[in-house]
Amino acid sequence: MWWDTWEMWGRGRFRKKRKSNQKVMTSKRKLGCYQSDSKYFITAEPVELNGLLQRPKCVENVYRRSIQVDGHEKVTDFGILNEPFKVCWIQNFIQDEQYLDDLINFIENTVYELRNTDMFTYHQIEDEIFMSNPLVQRLATSLVQNVIPFLSKVVGKKLNKEKVTISASKYTYTNHLLCHDDMSGDRRIAFIIYLNKKWDKSWGGTLDLYRSDYLLEPTTNIVPEFNRFLFFEVSRFSFHQVAEIINKNAVRYTINGWFHKPLDEVN
Repeated sequence: MWWDTWEMWGRGRFRKKRKSNQKVMTSKRKLGCYQSDSKYFITAEPVELNGLLQRPKCVENVYRRSIQVDGHEKVTDFGILNEPFKVCWIQNFIQDEQYLDDLINFIENTVYELRNTDMFTYHQIEDEIFMSNPLVQRLATSLVQNVIPFLSKVVGKKLNKEKVTISASKYTYTNHLLCHDDMSGDRRIAFIIYLNKKWDKSWGGTLDLYRSDYLLEPTTNIVPEFNRFLFFEVSRFSFHQVAEIINKNAVRYTINGWFHKPLDEVN
């Protein structure tokens, strides 16, 4: 979870992260579009997601109580881990099975570009291909309309109600992302949607969590689990990595990104 790619603003308006001297124009079309590099991204029909998103109070209670509780607490389809920092997840996140199958087909059969630095090696779908796909636009619309209000209530912190950063990542043999805390700009909550129907911990690719005062080795390993939406607050304690893929035949697919602080906390 390292690269800023595309952002979604408000009623389905998408924009590409831009350089400071690059002008960006907003369309005045009634449907609510965003114009970038002569491409329009239209508001899409939301995807059916887990009903927990409509009941944030029960999740909020678990989230708040667990501050004083070690280990795990759960309500149906909700999990929480408190150490070394709070990480939560919703299981069976996408409820529309046909949509989910179509999304996986797109994610698995689209060309990826290699991202390679001293910090990470993995693959990512090219920005315009990813964000121009109607399936992705539907998911992004749902994240803005349904997930942002839910997370703001559960976590108890304000979020930018019109913005989400989203990308697709593929990890193959030897790919990895080294330990980091995700703190950059206005990020408030990081998220991952796992899209592998089968994964074994022995293949690598786990989300490894670190204590901020001991970064030599992780204290917790979270195995990718199909159709799980995982999230955590970005802070000076949220050190994590994606473990190296050590199985030559394994390919790890995720959609990941960030929710952001409101503008009045940034400016």
